[in-house]
Amino acid sequence: MDENIIWYAKAFEPAMHAKLIESFRAKGAIPKIIAESPNADTTMRWVALRVGIAFVPLYEQAWIPPGVTLRTVEDFSLEMSFRLIWLRQNESSCSRA
Repeated sequence: MDENIIWYAKAFEPAMHAKLIESFRAKGAIPKIIAESPNADTTMRWVALRVGIAFVPLYEQAWIPPGVTLRTVEDFSLEMSFRLIWLRQNESSCSRA
């Protein structure tokens, strides 16, 4: 891949960093990483400044800087795991599941 890519910073998102690298390798591609970003907001700002292209989760589509386009990449998806967190004093039925 010849495009400059802004990547998820390993220090902030180690699982996402590893999953993206793994996905590229599975397709026989080597990403040309020119910067690592701590979050999607910073990533999109750098794309707007023409630093490079990047991958962001679909839920980030609510805020896209002017001039930046969000596109779906065919045959490319990553599974993301989430955890529920709560305060111990919370008596919510969700926290007892």
